[in-house]
Amino acid sequence: MVEAGSSARWKFRSVVAVGFLLALTSLVVAVATYRFVAGHLALDHLNREAGRYAAVLEYRAQEEAVRSSAELVALLEEYQKQQARQIAWLRVVRRDGEMLAEAGEVPRAVFAEQELRDVLEFRRRNVVRSLETPRGEILAAVLPFRFQLESEIEARQPQPARGRQRRFKLIEVGLYHHGAADAFAPLKRNLMAGIAAALGLILALVFVATRFPAYMRGRELENQLALARRVQEELLPKDLSEAGDLEVASEFRPFWGVGGDYFDIFSVDQSRTFVVLGDVSGKGLPAALIMGLLHGAVRSAARAWDGSNHDQLAVQMNQLLHSNTGPNRFVTFFWACVDSREARLRYINAGHNPPLLVRRPAGAAPRIEELPAGGPVLGLLPGAKYRKGEAQFAAGDLLVVFSDGVVEAANATGLEFGQERIEEALREHAGLPPAELKQEILSRLRAFLGSAPLQDDLTLLIVRAPTPPRSPGGARSDAGPASDCGQQSGTC
Repeated sequence: MVEAGSSARWKFRSVVAVGFLLALTSLVVAVATYRFVAGHLALDHLNREAGRYAAVLEYRAQEEAVRSSAELVALLEEYQKQQARQIAWLRVVRRDGEMLAEAGEVPRAVFAEQELRDVLEFRRRNVVRSLETPRGEILAAVLPFRFQLESEIEARQPQPARGRQRRFKLIEVGLYHHGAADAFAPLKRNLMAGIAAALGLILALVFVATRFPAYMRGRELENQLALARRVQEELLPKDLSEAGDLEVASEFRPFWGVGGDYFDIFSVDQSRTFVVLGDVSGKGLPAALIMGLLHGAVRSAARAWDGSNHDQLAVQMNQLLHSNTGPNRFVTFFWACVDSREARLRYINAGHNPPLLVRRPAGAAPRIEELPAGGPVLGLLPGAKYRKGEAQFAAGDLLVVFSDGVVEAANATGLEFGQERIEEALREHAGLPPAELKQEILSRLRAFLGSAPLQDDLTLLIVRAPTPPRSPGGARSDAGPASDCGQQSGTC
């Protein structure tokens, strides 16, 4: 078990470490890619857009035969308005630095004189600069503008081919950064989703890693509960083969897999059978542990039971539980010895719900009696005393014992099932075999609860007294000796 747990922890840590590295790598790659897209690619895109706009303006100026600076201004203003979402301003400057035409909200000089000269003298293809303005971040680019006005063409003097300089102006284009953001918006959304997914995976791995020890403890507890469940199942009677000649049906439903309800039924000879049902305070594993202690105590007491010391054995069991359990732990307990030869039932009820004894007189309705004789619950009061009870248990009579998980089961409105509904089922169906009668009571309980779950351990035990065998002459052999239970064998 320990080696399996260590192996599971090592495998888990390895998987978490690999997953964390992969998630971290994905996060770094996604962030680097986003920065590259938002920075380098966006600026490169805007630079290309500036060249495209400059080429479009050159083409339109030629197509529209722009002749003067006023017409050039009109062309720039028209184009800037058409592309107002992308273009912040346009400005055309002569070689000598004189401004020829402009459109939009043109700022003061953006570029240094040397930068402009580098473009004019072909040392640089263009000059690009990013600016922060009240209207947002803007990329400004300076490019050659080769269109010449008619007046400039007429004033141009012919020059020798060798050493001839190209005559062109400069155009300054200001572009909004959000224009590039629109172009890369799908890619940036995907990258943001990748970043969010990587962060989510890292946080999930951190959470899982921190919660793993608690998870392992929970798994170990589940294993212990499963083991406790198997032990409890082994302590409870399986097929009721030890019930002797009694006809028995039982139902046991622990609330948490293991429970504090305990029942047992076993014979000590051919005619005497113990019927036991206890309910340990609380639920789950602590109650199940006390239930195991109670099982051993009952079996030991049965060996020493002689019919006259029932109350003394109850005092000893009370002292045993009081000495070995906490002050808030106690057991409601009913245990009886059924003597089918004498048709008698001797019992002690230690604070348990009074079991029901159902008699069926010939030609009359079933009569129901409670069995309350006994004393306080076991394990709570160290000096408690107990009183024995006794009742006739004739052929066909029923003994119905149940835990408070049956009578206190509440539906969605808070109403409890109650003992009255059990008695109603017994009056209507007392003639059924115990197994069918048990199913009838449970069916009524399920219908009563509806969708509400059980809130406690549930145990139901139904015992029917056997029909005495007939003598060879046809008479029933039910006139056996009337001595106290256990006087012949020393046990019951």
